[in-house]
Amino acid sequence: MSTTRTVLLTPSGAGAVGVIRVCGPDAIGIVEQLFHPALSKNRCADTHKKVLDEPSRARGEAIVAREPGRLRYGTLVDNDETIDDVLITPLADAPSPEVEICAHGGVRVLERILQSLADRGAPLADSWAQTGHIWRASNLIEEEALTALVQASTARAVRFLSWQRMHLANALMSTAGEIETGSKSGIDALHAMMDRAARATVLLKGARVAIVGLPNSGKSTLFNRLVGRTAAVVTDRAGTTRDWVDQSIDLSGIPVTLVDTAGHHEQAGDLERRAIHSGWTTVQAADLFLFAIDSSCILTNEGRRLVDEVERLRRCIIVSTKADLPRRSRRGHDVSVEDSCELRPELRVSAMTGDGIEGLRGALTRSLGVGGDIDEAPSLFTERQVCLVRSILDSSVAHDGVASAIRSKLIGTATTATTNEGTAL
Repeated sequence: MSTTRTVLLTPSGAGAVGVIRVCGPDAIGIVEQLFHPALSKNRCADTHKKVLDEPSRARGEAIVAREPGRLRYGTLVDNDETIDDVLITPLADAPSPEVEICAHGGVRVLERILQSLADRGAPLADSWAQTGHIWRASNLIEEEALTALVQASTARAVRFLSWQRMHLANALMSTAGEIETGSKSGIDALHAMMDRAARATVLLKGARVAIVGLPNSGKSTLFNRLVGRTAAVVTDRAGTTRDWVDQSIDLSGIPVTLVDTAGHHEQAGDLERRAIHSGWTTVQAADLFLFAIDSSCILTNEGRRLVDEVERLRRCIIVSTKADLPRRSRRGHDVSVEDSCELRPELRVSAMTGDGIEGLRGALTRSLGVGGDIDEAPSLFTERQVCLVRSILDSSVAHDGVASAIRSKLIGTATTATTNEGTAL
């Protein structure tokens, strides 16, 4: 069975560029079968006949190793079908032949290239199992950071993982030395690294934030303002949002899925009530939610029930969404949402004009617990690391045994045989 494998180095999904690496003894030969080098104008006439008569040799000269690291431009062709224009780079100083292919990042383009390589003996490898080999990781911490980098979806997550790659292993080595001497500061440092893991999870995996409220409380306008474009339909008619709508956003470097839910109102029909129930189920599974209110709205029976539900939930930010409008007068004994109970808006924003939105973004970031203090501080960031440190701290072994476990098991030596337990939290 061939040991040549293909690894997709860029995250899955559409992008501007896709990078594929072919590794193993047959890497160059397999890529040669697909790659057609572009010819400069002054060489076209002289070399056209040679390419036709000796295609394999001519293609090989464009790839093989007289100048490792040099970019070659051309096309990938499979069975007379041109797949894409690409840049090919044979890598220098690799333990086995390796060729990098830089193509356009369309999903179908990359799928077609990967399939063509697999058909010729270079199947797609599990990216985790290959990361240590591809990037020459020296220990398990570095290997896990490199693996997580492939899936990082924000620039801040990339910076965090790059910092952990460079510094976490050294911090753990220093901590092991302190523990070995019996210093309590070493144990405290280990606890601090584990405590930061929860915030690292949010930074790397993201969070779900749901917006709920009464009809016409500005939920969808607020949703569109935070997304930065019109992603939800906005009208003055109650019940416009009949199902939840979600959108991914970058919130201060945190990947957040923002959810706009159907508004609660007493005149809702069966379809709307089902949508409301579905939206509320979504809210209860969210990491954080915004309760959008129009402070002057009269509180109905349905509104009272929603307020009661909101008061029972934790991790809630109450925001008044229509700060640009004057408060409307109320008649007789009518009670507004804001005056009904201790439910007071923590923030007042104008979802229409954008006033106060930056303050709301800051409040969301703080509520998710991912402040800037985590960016350059030693932090555990995989399930393997957290589980191992927890077992080390719970064990009754002597200080030298704890230090030894940190060095040998937690930091360890990079391996391509590690299981997917090392993926980011």
